[in-house]
Amino acid sequence: LQKIIQLPTKEDLKNRDPDQMPCLIVGKSCPWAHRVWMMYEIKGLNKSINLQIAKVDAAGGRWILEPPIKGCTTLKEIYRKCGNYQSIRATVPMLFDPGKEAKSQSRLINNESAELVEILNNWPLNENDIELNPIRYKKKIIYWQNLIQENINNGVYKCGFARNQIAYEKASKDLFSSLNTIEESLNSSGPFLCGKELTIADIRLFPTMIRWECVYEPLFKCSAKSIQSFPNIIKWRKMIFNLYNIKETCDSDAW
Repeated sequence: LQKIIQLPTKEDLKNRDPDQMPCLIVGKSCPWAHRVWMMYEIKGLNKSINLQIAKVDAAGGRWILEPPIKGCTTLKEIYRKCGNYQSIRATVPMLFDPGKEAKSQSRLINNESAELVEILNNWPLNENDIELNPIRYKKKIIYWQNLIQENINNGVYKCGFARNQIAYEKASKDLFSSLNTIEESLNSSGPFLCGKELTIADIRLFPTMIRWECVYEPLFKCSAKSIQSFPNIIKWRKMIFNLYNIKETCDSDAW
């Protein structure tokens, strides 16, 4: 990951051909990539960022690109084309800039999902000028981010990969306590996590919750309570699913 994130300017993007636009690579099975894909759809970035959905090669333990991008057939090759030879694993999501000229050096913009959500929120050229990280909700967003990331996004994996019963019980307790907190907040001050407006806090939570019945409850032992016992979360999840083009980012067969 580059220390200084350099984004193309609005003027630069306007003067590029479609195949010269930065490229966002995601994978359907990855919840971290999912939230970045959601931001891409919400902000309407299809004219200034090319979206590529990588496919899992389970046998080879890699992401493959069909069709190839800039002559690359795997995600690892894209990382190397961007001059990143240090990365042990080639992960999604990743956003890279191929450059405006044919001989331009491809450049990795970012490959950390939380940062990419904010980068796309501030992308210089978009169709939907909606602010999803407003300063007026800064404290609330930070609060939700810390709770969601540790106890829910990571919490489901702490349950699934717990090495002993004590670790599992703690992870499960923290997970469902956090879900209770969200349930109560949506009930008292919804419909979104920060009130009346959709924010990046909702985007960070949705990929985990939409996978609940398919993945986390049956496979990761997140079953202390049925998700149906959280009616406000269910209502919130359905509402998010039907916003913008988010339903197109959801594929239970790929999860």
